[in-house]
Amino acid sequence: MIRLFARSSSDAVSSVVAMTLVLAVLAVALPLAISNFIPHYVKSSEVQRYAEAEDSFLKIAEFYPSSGRLRLRLGEQTPFGFVAATSLKAVSSGVAEVDAACDGNNIHLECNISSVQLRMIGRTIPNKTLIFSEGGIVVEQMARQQILSEPQIELNYSDNLTLTVDCLRDEREISGSGSVIVDIVVSMERREYENCTGYIHINDSLFQGYWDEAMQSNGSMNFTNKNVTLIVRWMEVKV
Repeated sequence: MIRLFARSSSDAVSSVVAMTLVLAVLAVALPLAISNFIPHYVKSSEVQRYAEAEDSFLKIAEFYPSSGRLRLRLGEQTPFGFVAATSLKAVSSGVAEVDAACDGNNIHLECNISSVQLRMIGRTIPNKTLIFSEGGIVVEQMARQQILSEPQIELNYSDNLTLTVDCLRDEREISGSGSVIVDIVVSMERREYENCTGYIHINDSLFQGYWDEAMQSNGSMNFTNKNVTLIVRWMEVKV
């Protein structure tokens, strides 16, 4: 009886020692996993999400000024929470105004310049916003703007004046998680006028410099006795 009792005590001590060693290993390994594996996992997930979102969004430049369709994933759930959540907004990037007295019909156009913005919010990498407007792409990150592709500014001024303006029908914002299908609907309207005298004024927060170069002036230009062709590309974002 005494020998059996001794063996049992020895086994119990061994179990306690083994459990202590396991707990010690866990105490060392768990903080290492939290401080190394999880941030690496989250960062890798966000890098992948940024790349996927950018690839989907940049397709808008391929089909514009025709209508097209984007497939976006606005957010992704991981065991450690949401990573690289995104939102899509159709908002104004400025104002375009054309006013003129013509033979017959006069020109009166004032509209918001269309832009579509994809905002990507990460936990481990800097937030980034891609902006599409007038055929061009701008990247905003860390309070800096970079023109990824130039806009399609169209203003021809000779004996006749031809102007193309991109206008937004309605502002719209989409956010959340999961996949979403976004339709970019563009309808084109062409108007022609004879013997017009008036002005063009553009206030564009993204591409003002391109407009100034096209108008050879600072934001505005006047014209006298010109035949005018006005092309309006109306953009609308639908889900």
